[in-house]
Amino acid sequence: MIDIQLKNIADRLGKSIADIARETGLNRNTITDLYHNKVDGIKFSTIDTLCDTYGINLQDLIARKEFRIGGASTTKFVQEIRFESPFFLWPYLNALHSPSSQYFSGGIGNVYAFFVRDRAELYFDRNEANRCAHRIYERYGRNGLDEIHAAFMRMRDQVMANIDGLSKQPLAQYLGTDLIKAFQRLADLNADMLSVSAWVDVFDFGMREEIVNQIQKAHGFTPVETSLLLASGETTSSVVRRLALLELAKTNSTSILEQKNTKNFLQTYPFVTADELTESVRTYASRQTILAQEYDLLAHLPRRHTNAVKAVLQTHKMRMSPLIFFVQLARLRDERDEILLHVHFQMKRLLRVLAERFHISFDFAPYLLPQELLHAQSGLVNDRTLKYRHEQGLLIALEHGEYKIHEGEHAVSMQDDLITRYVSQLTYEDVS
Repeated sequence: MIDIQLKNIADRLGKSIADIARETGLNRNTITDLYHNKVDGIKFSTIDTLCDTYGINLQDLIARKEFRIGGASTTKFVQEIRFESPFFLWPYLNALHSPSSQYFSGGIGNVYAFFVRDRAELYFDRNEANRCAHRIYERYGRNGLDEIHAAFMRMRDQVMANIDGLSKQPLAQYLGTDLIKAFQRLADLNADMLSVSAWVDVFDFGMREEIVNQIQKAHGFTPVETSLLLASGETTSSVVRRLALLELAKTNSTSILEQKNTKNFLQTYPFVTADELTESVRTYASRQTILAQEYDLLAHLPRRHTNAVKAVLQTHKMRMSPLIFFVQLARLRDERDEILLHVHFQMKRLLRVLAERFHISFDFAPYLLPQELLHAQSGLVNDRTLKYRHEQGLLIALEHGEYKIHEGEHAVSMQDDLITRYVSQLTYEDVS
């Protein structure tokens, strides 16, 4: 792959784009494209002018790069497809790669995320993810997750306190710098929360099934008993929201949006739109039997589930479920995912105002990285850059505690390498 090295040369010489355009007499747009390596070709006359002006050789200006994804030849990549943007997914990826060292000894290994338009392809090393899960289970599997859950709840409360304050603020009246500070505060709190909660997903790459199957076989649990012991049975945040929705549906009112309870619901859960709420309420209201059954199930879930679990444990003469770790894990995931809905709503609200203030199209603003907001304020990251990422691709590579950003052809080249290695490792069982 051909790579234009003008940015490296400019940095070495202490030159800006404007300096190079002025000193060479070349068109500034041409210099800008070369500086950002966003060209399909370069004229011989342009090469001559740059080389003569700055006393450089052709090999200083133009290089051929081979892009290969890091990792040993034994790396077995797994792919996960999401419909998220870099702006909102970055904290999660970073938390998987570098979780809190206070609670975890290492992360998931190398992480790669390719974004284009509204689609994201995530690639993880299955072996490294399972090793991470194994280390966590060795540390917390026997004693439980009380320590981590307590840390998560403290951080969650800080996030919610920050969100409550933001929700009452007229963001449009903020100065640009204050907006960035407000965002950074929320982003930092969210990152702290994810650093002790994103890890729950590492068990999805095979370790959960392996451990559960071992426990099921060792204790002679039936599949039904195993499913019951794995269920949470607690009134988590998402269950509370579901019950509130069912309460609204029970009114069976045609003017649902005018009700006080409805307004309270939308204030409590601003990420749910009025149209979505209306549609859900009307659907449930038209199916009264299903509504009654689901409401009865959720309203009495803790007691019924507790009794059912006791019956299973008595049958097997056990005092405590050996699968309690995975119940705690599921509860933590539910709580994390629920609060992330609030976080993303406020981040999107902030991003919309920031994009308007910095003269960036909101359609492309999600291709900013959170750490680039100051550059966007200064005009160094603009619509042209973000649209290029959105249309041509952006790849984030988290390796060995560091991250690198690749755009356009470079990103696509690395994505091709990832896909090739991923597909070459698929077996019949993987795709059947």
